Amino acid sequence: MPTIGWFEILLIVAVAIVIIGPKDFPFMLKKVGSWIGTTKKYISNIQNEVADLDLETNEITSAINCGQGPEALCVNDNLVYVCNIGGYSVDSTVSIIDVYSDMLVSTLTVGDKPSGVVVDVNNDIWVLCSGATYYDANWNVESETQGKLVKISNGEIVSSFSFELGNHPKGLMINESKDVLYFNNGNFSTSIYSFNINNNTLPTNPIINRSFYKTALDNNYIYGTDAVDYVQNGWSYKYNLQGNLLDSVQVSVIPGNYCFN
Repeated sequence: MPTIGWFEILLIVAVAIVIIGPKDFPFMLKKVGSWIGTTKKYISNIQNEVADLDLETNEITSAINCGQGPEALCVNDNLVYVCNIGGYSVDSTVSIIDVYSDMLVSTLTVGDKPSGVVVDVNNDIWVLCSGATYYDANWNVESETQGKLVKISNGEIVSSFSFELGNHPKGLMINESKDVLYFNNGNFSTSIYSFNINNNTLPTNPIINRSFYKTALDNNYIYGTDAVDYVQNGWSYKYNLQGNLLDSVQVSVIPGNYCFN
């Protein structure tokens, strides 16, 4: 199979600039990058790695070392943002991977146990950190760290919002217009709060005052499950973005995540 080296790549770029023009070339380059991103997927695993899966061959082509316990991730502008939530110990970093080279290009310290990451309408990255809880041998709480909502722009942290100590937010979601964030806030009580990306302070009042086992957002509807007592059948609830209940249905025991077609 023929291979393409740096000389061939530079020649292609030079020809593309001549044909397309220097004004439209950056847009074309970004578009090509999005095409490349559609032919591969990234999978986090417990070995502190993110695996690159080729969708055409269904083969793992590479593995990129990250922090401890990489889980949630998202792709934007040919960069993969990976939340390292920790494993045997707590992690507080986000790894940034280049999709062209599959190389780690940067690591940002955001807050303990980053659990969710989304991209907003301005192509800024939002990371929700749940904060950590430390226990003694008898499972009594010894200490806690604050949860955080962190904004990343152009690979740098530009703002950070801290939750009250004892609250451990999770379940970060974003609406279809990508300008409002939603998340669960609390410890045992996991009500849903909304946060406009232009806000300067965290919300104090929930839009849905109910504890959920799992939550999801699809087509501008918020869904939440209630596992009840983890023995009897649970429930699934559907809300609009203002927090009004639209529908509910009883399901099986311990309803977990949602999958939308």
